[in-house]
Amino acid sequence: MTVKRPEHPRTRWLIRSSSGLDALCLLNLLTGEDFYTRYRPGEAEFWRSRLNPEALAALRRLIGEIREERHLIISAVLCLIVSTQRIDSLADVQQTLGRPDLLKSALAETPYFDEVWWQAFETSRADLQIVLQSLAHEGYEAHWTTTIEPAVQSAVVRFRETLDHYDVVSEVEVQLGRRMEHDTVQVIVLGLTAPHGIKLAGNQFVTAAHWSPETTVLVAAHELMHPPYDLDLAEIREAVNALRTDAFLRERFDHHDPVSGYNTWEGFVEEGCVRALDQTICERLGVARPAWARFSTEDGGMHVLAALMHDLLQARTDHAEPFGEFFVRQVMNGALQPGTLAEYYARLERQATEAEAAVQSPPVPEKGVPTP
Repeated sequence: MTVKRPEHPRTRWLIRSSSGLDALCLLNLLTGEDFYTRYRPGEAEFWRSRLNPEALAALRRLIGEIREERHLIISAVLCLIVSTQRIDSLADVQQTLGRPDLLKSALAETPYFDEVWWQAFETSRADLQIVLQSLAHEGYEAHWTTTIEPAVQSAVVRFRETLDHYDVVSEVEVQLGRRMEHDTVQVIVLGLTAPHGIKLAGNQFVTAAHWSPETTVLVAAHELMHPPYDLDLAEIREAVNALRTDAFLRERFDHHDPVSGYNTWEGFVEEGCVRALDQTICERLGVARPAWARFSTEDGGMHVLAALMHDLLQARTDHAEPFGEFFVRQVMNGALQPGTLAEYYARLERQATEAEAAVQSPPVPEKGVPTP
């Protein structure tokens, strides 16, 4: 659909590529998991056949530390940590890895520092350097330029032509109930990031070259809202922990596929809130998928909290109230009180089923009443 450019947009889009961040995303493919390799068949085998034995051993240790032991997304951890610095090439990544103190101090100034993530990075940093050195020696940059960059640059042009129509910053401010510090949104287009969009430090994020501009609007809205509240506030922590006592929500968390991510309770709850918020924004901008179809299927249907929160956001009228306060109120005294969520979700499911049936089987007109 065509969306008219806002008269006074708050969003300034800056769109570029980065072979360096794509190299970190390549590590997901090198796990060999179908979750990643189906998006780029043959890429993992191409590089595994070229890495030297020392690099392959380092790769195994790195995957074991970040992916298998800590159940983290390799690209998400590494791209975020290095993103406080300008990363264009593989050489930029290598140079940045040599200054861990700078990285840690820069990341500590953002809301995104996480001790678990940092320890995973620190433990794996030497192995990461070995793997990247082997990639560089085997011609990673030339390979990227030849096989990946053409599609990436085509997407950069496409996004530059279309994203100006979407004032995501203004919409995020409305939903979060606070003004954003910066109005420039930096989109870094990669060829190897699928299926993940990745939040980076500041107003920047990673999107995939083969995604549509509309999907990139969704990713922008989503990533700009992490985190949607301040988890250091006692009332936020209390509400997040209260949800842990709801058996229905806990069951979805305990039995979700860890390969999808969201493997801490705090991350699971935050993701549910952000998905509900980004769905609301995309509906306002005219680029949304049907909410129920999305929430009942994404990541195996684990995002039940998103479906509930989205329903509540439809009736929200006071956007001057920060989202964090809205969240706390709904959990402690409102519709998200623990013990009630299974019934609430079942009600939404019935409504969605009835709506779908009505579309598939429209009412038969009465005799003598002409059909339009």
